[in-house]
Amino acid sequence: MQWHILGAGAIGCLWAHCLIKAKQDVRIILRNEAHLHTYKATSGLHYTDMDARKSHSFPQAELPNDAAPITRLFITTKAFSTQDAIDSIRHRLVDNTHIVLLQNGMGQHEQVCNQLPHCHVWGASSTDGAYLTSPFHVTRAGKGETIIGLLSQYNRLSDFPLLLPEKMDDLTVHLTQNISLHLWRKLAINAAINPLTALLDCRNGALSSVPAYRQKVSIICKEIEAITESLHQPLFEDSLEKHVFSVAELTANNFSSMHQDVTHKRKTEIDYINGFIQAQSALKGLDTPFNKQLITSIQAKPHS
Repeated sequence: MQWHILGAGAIGCLWAHCLIKAKQDVRIILRNEAHLHTYKATSGLHYTDMDARKSHSFPQAELPNDAAPITRLFITTKAFSTQDAIDSIRHRLVDNTHIVLLQNGMGQHEQVCNQLPHCHVWGASSTDGAYLTSPFHVTRAGKGETIIGLLSQYNRLSDFPLLLPEKMDDLTVHLTQNISLHLWRKLAINAAINPLTALLDCRNGALSSVPAYRQKVSIICKEIEAITESLHQPLFEDSLEKHVFSVAELTANNFSSMHQDVTHKRKTEIDYINGFIQAQSALKGLDTPFNKQLITSIQAKPHS
């Protein structure tokens, strides 16, 4: 079974390694010749597990302009790069290509479904933790689960078990009939943790342990819950705030992805996280001043 992975960040490299370990044919699509040269210089993917054990895998690397058709594709780029990613390989997509969007944020999913009606489009939400220590050197920071569900009306949930191997020891994958719920849950938690940790320059755990930070979490959670209630989109049986603090404590020593992006002066996904929430609040005529403040503050950060 052949899979292409577009987006050689931490999650893309993690999935590439785990799929290869499950004896799948994996091809990673790299942005340009410079990235291809870097990949060849590193001699494949380097994987470190949570017990500091190291191993290697060797997926074939391709460039987007390759002519070979793509039948199964994971897109693990940043949300704001989704359109460019699709455009770069659109000529390689065939009728019934399966595309899994494993990304933070929301908004890009609808765009892909609308642009590629001939493809099976899936959404995925993951709690796996991973980070790159250098290009193509991925370290597993936590073992979670990935929830996958259909987005496009063209496909059926029953199609997906045929795509992944039955046995994947290093990844836990579940199917859902309601991927929207899981995407919203991930979005809501990220919208509270990511911008606050980036602006406060702190690890995730500080949001729970510092009283002044807890107050800020409470404010943003209340604004998010007001929006989801107006959209008739339930999140949790109990409060969002409780789940944000739980995630912050479970990942206490971690720096959020947005904190890392701000620190390294990279473009953030704020427009697809808090920005998506702000767009929904505008549609409903709701005032969310703290969320708007977070967006403005993150957008003001310098990036290349």
